[in-house]
Amino acid sequence: MSDVNNAVDIKDSDKNKKLKTPEQIEKEIEKELKKLKRYKVASEKSFLYSLQNTKRLADLIKEHGGLIRYTPNKGISIDKISYEKMPEPIQTQFKYGLGKLEKYFSILYEADCQARAFNAYLYLLEMQYQKHIILNSPTKYAKVTLTEWRNCVSQVMALDSVHLDRIEKYLIDSGKLIYCWKRGTKCLISSMEKNGENLNLKEDYRISFNEWMNTNRIVYLEMDVLKLAFPCR
Repeated sequence: MSDVNNAVDIKDSDKNKKLKTPEQIEKEIEKELKKLKRYKVASEKSFLYSLQNTKRLADLIKEHGGLIRYTPNKGISIDKISYEKMPEPIQTQFKYGLGKLEKYFSILYEADCQARAFNAYLYLLEMQYQKHIILNSPTKYAKVTLTEWRNCVSQVMALDSVHLDRIEKYLIDSGKLIYCWKRGTKCLISSMEKNGENLNLKEDYRISFNEWMNTNRIVYLEMDVLKLAFPCR
């Protein structure tokens, strides 16, 4: 008998439930999206705050003579002699901040790779300009193919295809490099060219990329939150 009563009660309660209107559903969705947005903003602020604190720790270690090295896929290490010369409180901070320091230096490494890859495009564009000048061809037709750029970055920076794909995606998604086509071949163009900026291209034909990176033609990509610019010299 009690089971029958329960069944009746459930049925009656279902009847009492009101169906939500499309407007109510839309408001609830909007409310949840706002919650997610606030959570994302709070998470980003927390991450940036942590990153800035870690930078201060890295700077403090450097000020006291600590020599930190970062190796991709291996993490950080510190020169033993320089570590032993640091005050004990700094040594303790290094030990407890090791995980955050590894993350910090991995971010710096990635930013440096992105900046070098971007400059590799400018280097190749300069080489293309020089070829067109030598051939007495209009420089406006100078283009860097995607394959040419990927081969250059892979060789000079010794990156695997997965890392190179990630850097390419960042430079494209951020708008620093843009895909374009020339006679059916996928090429690249920089945001600087698209915006009509004058590029600092010289006539040093046959200069190597590493030599080019030591000139005043490189373009720095800034990381405002850390007040740093890449590539590092």
